[in-house]
Amino acid sequence: MFFGPFLGSASGQGFVPLMESLRRFHGDKVVWSFQDGVLKGRADGNLGPAAGRLLTVERFGNLVLRFETSARSRGASVLVRSAIHPISLLGGYAFRIEGQGGTLTYLDYPNFAKMAEARARGVPYSNAEPLHSWESAGSDSGWVAYEVACLGDRLTLRRDGELVVNYRHAGGPLEGSIGFRLDSSGESEVRSIEVQLLGEGAWDPTPPEGDLKALPTDGWDSVGPPVQRISEDAWATETSELLKEARSMDKFRPLFDGSGAGQWEETASFWNVSEGSIRGESHNNFLVTKADYSDFMLRARVRIRPETGNSGIQVRSRLTDTGMAGYQVDMAVFAMGGTRTPWWGQIYGEELNRGFLYGIDDPEARLALVRHGDWNDVLIICKGSHLIVEINGEVTADLVDYYGDKTGRIGFQLHVGPRMEAEFRDVMIRPL
Repeated sequence: MFFGPFLGSASGQGFVPLMESLRRFHGDKVVWSFQDGVLKGRADGNLGPAAGRLLTVERFGNLVLRFETSARSRGASVLVRSAIHPISLLGGYAFRIEGQGGTLTYLDYPNFAKMAEARARGVPYSNAEPLHSWESAGSDSGWVAYEVACLGDRLTLRRDGELVVNYRHAGGPLEGSIGFRLDSSGESEVRSIEVQLLGEGAWDPTPPEGDLKALPTDGWDSVGPPVQRISEDAWATETSELLKEARSMDKFRPLFDGSGAGQWEETASFWNVSEGSIRGESHNNFLVTKADYSDFMLRARVRIRPETGNSGIQVRSRLTDTGMAGYQVDMAVFAMGGTRTPWWGQIYGEELNRGFLYGIDDPEARLALVRHGDWNDVLIICKGSHLIVEINGEVTADLVDYYGDKTGRIGFQLHVGPRMEAEFRDVMIRPL
């Protein structure tokens, strides 16, 4: 047994398929496809910085991941505890698998000061820190079996049963998405993708940070139950039922009635009520409900001018010294170098260092969906670990997050930056 009897490694007990379709994933579904139990990726060059990625929309903490790859695969990486951060930078851990060798890289949370320094020097910014490289004498033909474990701050990798990575990295993320990434000329086939989720635990004794290849990989003391993962069918059914309920305006009540913000408070004076709308102008500031809300449906109409203004709606969030922390339904168009990147309708972990919890697969379609400079209909549903976002009648996020807060305040954001105006009206809530 690789990690001790609690994993059931010999019998496979406790492992479940990670992938039955691409429903639980967001990212590049042009490069990646899934059919007959095989995930295939093929890139023919000219991939943009955000392309070639496929990530679960679920987040996972302590786990063991099993899969097989074709020995012909090249330019491919397996991602664990990963997230997409502004601006389209990947964070987390990447196991690059190349024939009989590979590397473990830590992709740090983006440092905007270092980005600015790199631009000033005219060099590409990189948040990648190589941690470990490995070689194996295993087979280089047919299918190769891999097993990745994330246990606390320790990461291990086995290739055809041989331990090739046993590394402790302090300070990295303890939960995140599982995913796959291809280089611009990469090609990969992956099958038999299974995951086993584990509870919290600790290593005893705690080894030093760095390469632990000579140390055993058992000894993890798992305490408490693991996350109970919702089935794909149950997820789809609940999404359908909640959206059907939301179509009726029954049981919705005003959260803002247009005459004043009596149920709200602001962290500074940048908001006003005009012509039945809540209106705010540029500053990093939030208008926040006085009460907490847990399970609910929220409707609002939102207008942002100009289209490159940056705003959002916080849910299940808490006040901090610098604003709010929690789920943010993003509402912005980011423009750089003549390229317009939509952020409307995705879910971001504001001040959580968790990145985008649900991204955008098709930027052009999202740009076409948004009524730029005009009123947009927004629906947000929170029920248990399930969050759904709809913009102008189209679902833009359908997330199950086992680790996020289940209650908190609702808030409207004004983001610091160029002059802009964000307006919210017809704000209605329905407790669930």
